[in-house]
Amino acid sequence: MLIRFIILCAIIINALPALAHEFYEIACCSGEDCKPLPDGAVKITKKGYVWDGELFEYGSKKIKPSPDGKYHGCKYTFTDYRPCLYVPPQSF
Repeated sequence: MLIRFIILCAIIINALPALAHEFYEIACCSGEDCKPLPDGAVKITKKGYVWDGELFEYGSKKIKPSPDGKYHGCKYTFTDYRPCLYVPPQSF
């Protein structure tokens, strides 16, 4: 019985990080492509948001609201394509 409890606890603990960012849209992320960005990684300009040298223009469908109030970027591993940028509500 104790072993079952330990296994159950391990499963729950491993699932928690995945639940933290379940807001990533399937079109933006294939499970590994989106992640929180460090402070200062996104610059706000007159034309839009700049992340890693790429401009995400205001009004673009690539810009998504970030429910946790932090920036998150999605970048495909093999092509460097950036399908989405999640921005905090105060930045919208």
